[in-house]
Amino acid sequence: VIENKCYYFVRQQDTTNYGFLTAYDLEKGTWDKPVLIEDCQSRSDFIVYDGALYMFHAPIDREHIGIVKIDTEDIAKSEVVLVAKMASSCFYPFIQYFENGELAMSYTVARRHIRLAEFTLSKYL
Repeated sequence: VIENKCYYFVRQQDTTNYGFLTAYDLEKGTWDKPVLIEDCQSRSDFIVYDGALYMFHAPIDREHIGIVKIDTEDIAKSEVVLVAKMASSCFYPFIQYFENGELAMSYTVARRHIRLAEFTLSKYL
């Protein structure tokens, strides 16, 4: 939730390559028009980094990680800032703050192993 708006990304049916991003205005009780974002039906996570809202997800398949910078003024202007091929599958990314204001991500490999990786997001932006 940022400035009384709850941001939401949801997977669609398995037959589509997209999920949709929207936001719910808690004061007005209205939804923003949904924005389609390429996604492979994995889970996603949001984090505020350096004053901006970012979403991590699996854009192509579960061996890719994507980062979308969410435009909180107009979600239709949100932009993909990174799509990276991982060395293994990357199910269910979960992002948290780590040392020195940087980030750590836990993710599941092949639904069997949980890995933890630290990274400096500013290197990718």
